[in-house]
Amino acid sequence: MRKIRLLIVFLLVLSIRAGVGMEVYGGGGFWSLNLLRAQIKKFAREKVDELLHGDLEAKYPELSGATYEHTEMFYSGGENLGLGLRFYPGGEQGSFSVGFYLMKMNMDMVMDGEIAATKGTDSADFTGSGEVYITSYAGLAVLQWEFFPSLKVTPYFKMGFGAGTLRGKTSYKGFVTTRIRGNTEKFKEEEEKTLDDLRKEGADVPKLLPFVNLALGIKGDVSENLALYVEGGILNGFFLGGSFGIRF
Repeated sequence: MRKIRLLIVFLLVLSIRAGVGMEVYGGGGFWSLNLLRAQIKKFAREKVDELLHGDLEAKYPELSGATYEHTEMFYSGGENLGLGLRFYPGGEQGSFSVGFYLMKMNMDMVMDGEIAATKGTDSADFTGSGEVYITSYAGLAVLQWEFFPSLKVTPYFKMGFGAGTLRGKTSYKGFVTTRIRGNTEKFKEEEEKTLDDLRKEGADVPKLLPFVNLALGIKGDVSENLALYVEGGILNGFFLGGSFGIRF
């Protein structure tokens, strides 16, 4: 952390002496994976089928060769807030800038599902909900190109790379009802663990989360020293956000 602070101070001094344009900017946005809902549901169904069918039919041979019906619902959402410094090597009217951005990001993913297995008069019904909630404090290096820097309103493209902490929790609730040979049984399963708990159990959960950021946006100059940004793109998922920048 001390090295990062020294680097920022060095860049500030260098930018002042070299006449490099500098901007402090902050903002936030909304995150989601919902555009990939169909692919995620398909992947989850394949994994559940792979794990469930064998275990179920091993425990209840009467359901061997049963017909399965699935219903899945997937939701994801999150937000990020951050603050950064942006430097314009070509001066105030330069089109290219390099920035250093610190942010906090929350990501929530929920999968609800119902599965019915039926063979003749025997059946098993499953209802479950799983959730993964992640919080990350991350740093990114961001490169940005403005298409028409001399205009008050210009489109821009940016890309960034970085990494952050990976903390959070997983939870699961499940209900099972079986009707085998006229006997009805009901079960309930519930579990919640932090990512640290999973690591202690030997799960392959990394401590750092890489970030990739690609975005297209519109920049508007409100005054000589104040600009507003609106953008959308990829940030380990899909995001839509906005920010402000104050130039010095």
